[in-house]
Amino acid sequence: MRTFTFFISICLFLFSSESKAQTEFLGSENYGTLKNFVYDPVIENKLYATTMGNHIMVSKDNGDTWDVLYSFPNLDRPPRIQEMQLTGDSTSLSFIEDYGASFHNKVSILNIESAEITNSFWVPNDPEESAPELRSYSLHALDSEVILLHTAVNLSHHIVFYSDDGGDTWSEVYDSDDHQRVMIQRVAICPVNPQKLYLSRFSGYQAVDFGGIWISEDAGQTWEEKLGGLVLSSIGINPSDPDDIYVGSAVRWNYPDQEQAVYRSLDGGETWAMLPIEFDDGWGGGSYDFVTAIVHNPSNTNTILILEENETIISTDNGATWDSYVQPGTPDDNFYWYGRGATFNPYNENQVYIYDFSYPLVSFDGGETLEIYPNRFFRNTGDVNFFDDGNQQHLYYGVQWGYIHKDYATG
Repeated sequence: MRTFTFFISICLFLFSSESKAQTEFLGSENYGTLKNFVYDPVIENKLYATTMGNHIMVSKDNGDTWDVLYSFPNLDRPPRIQEMQLTGDSTSLSFIEDYGASFHNKVSILNIESAEITNSFWVPNDPEESAPELRSYSLHALDSEVILLHTAVNLSHHIVFYSDDGGDTWSEVYDSDDHQRVMIQRVAICPVNPQKLYLSRFSGYQAVDFGGIWISEDAGQTWEEKLGGLVLSSIGINPSDPDDIYVGSAVRWNYPDQEQAVYRSLDGGETWAMLPIEFDDGWGGGSYDFVTAIVHNPSNTNTILILEENETIISTDNGATWDSYVQPGTPDDNFYWYGRGATFNPYNENQVYIYDFSYPLVSFDGGETLEIYPNRFFRNTGDVNFFDDGNQQHLYYGVQWGYIHKDYATG
């Protein structure tokens, strides 16, 4: 009798451009965890995603099959890839390398053609403080040397840095310790003006003045507040009109009197109006009621998709009207659960890939109805054993804190 013990993750850690043909992905498609979907806007059917925490995948057939574009070496502590997006010229992918609390995290840029990292933005760190966590970032659409980094030293100490020279020098543009510990939720740079910055704010410890969206016209030297007193989260900027800006409300557990809402400005943030959207009540006492993402279809910016904890909200007429679609799921048995991001197929605007906390999802009607997108890529949660006594072959592996058994005789 021969018994072999190994880890599925080793297959991907050893996966390189030279070894792709020799590597087979094992595992049930029911547990795949592809995230951070990004469509290539130029090459039809080309799609990027991340999996296993530290692997960037590429599909050239609209998600039917996948290859590894880039994977980090088999480090003792490989990073989690987060917030992946295309650079403005569509030649590279940017993403957060998250090594966890108390470790030095950074934003990196991967050239797609060479599959090599061409630049990294290390978090500016005070040596007397622990290494901060990277919460969000924004690269300027026309110049990837310009970046806004949102860091968190701890739960309530948030610092935002700005660089216009590829990270050689940094300016500190926001420190929550100077503003009643009011935390930042998201950051954004205007697509056509590298000195125009946006910060959406949450609450702070005993803060009297909290929330709001802060806008700077001079690279963070001075700020003007709009929507003050409202805790805010996601920011969405119309790719075809940088003066058309959306911002969504944040978690409201300490602010039950604040309405769940999305606000829109058509004049670059000077004036704002609440959109006529009726949100579902969610999951009652277990509901956080916040807007997690606001995504424009870059090929048709009249189409906007808003992601929320248990519903998708869609406009196809540039925000004039909105339709809400409650998605299947509960806090205990999730199907759709807090969509984190979405990408539209530039050659079929009805097809949208969405990733959330539960499953990778795909829609063929613009986000109205969602399907779980099956794939084999996931991190196992226990040992993997292969049993072979010459007559029988059985594979056992752990996933989602349970175990899967595959009989090789029956499949």
